[in-house]
Amino acid sequence: MPREIKKQRGIFERPKGSGIWWICYAGIDGQLHREKVGMRQAAINVYQLRKTQIRLGTFAPEDIKNKHKSINPSEIIDDYIKASQALDFSQIFEFYVNAVNPKPKATLEEILEDYCYQTDEGNWRPALTDPEKKEKGSERQRAVRRKIQRFCNLLNALDAISENQRPDAATLAEWIRHCRRTGLHAQGKLLYERGGDLSALSEQAQVDVEEDYQVCVKHLERSSK
Repeated sequence: MPREIKKQRGIFERPKGSGIWWICYAGIDGQLHREKVGMRQAAINVYQLRKTQIRLGTFAPEDIKNKHKSINPSEIIDDYIKASQALDFSQIFEFYVNAVNPKPKATLEEILEDYCYQTDEGNWRPALTDPEKKEKGSERQRAVRRKIQRFCNLLNALDAISENQRPDAATLAEWIRHCRRTGLHAQGKLLYERGGDLSALSEQAQVDVEEDYQVCVKHLERSSK
């Protein structure tokens, strides 16, 4: 018989049984705020942090909005594994099927290789030390750069590109942001103009990716003078 989860003030699971926990609290002005956090213990910790920030007068709703704009499914999976230290693939797959939406373009195996290490027992664990975290971060940067370059080569070749070769809207937006941050301005401009349809993004996400595109364009204009 499954152990009953004790109710905790300010946190709730949505959808029920998904393993994804949210927090709800009132800000300084009395307005309610809800945040999607992830694991239950993380939700408890973040809820306590927000209450402390509100009490000290340091709570900034806009900062919270900006933080959650950047959450992606890969980070949700990473958060889930971190909470358990090491998990069998079948456990991670069950969580992935039930709780991660929308599904990322990358396969679950690719996500695990990008964020985690495999133990001698065949389980997956998060990067634990600073050198491990730095190594995985560098690997992800190189992998993203290679994917962007391969796709840009396809676009420049002017050949027909099948739908399964195109990134989804969320991935395309992430790539354009990556180009802006890493100086790949020509690739960022190309991705925005010819990479695919971004209309599936939320209104705010479309504004953000438009800003990333404009930054890339301005850099290219300055460098051409």
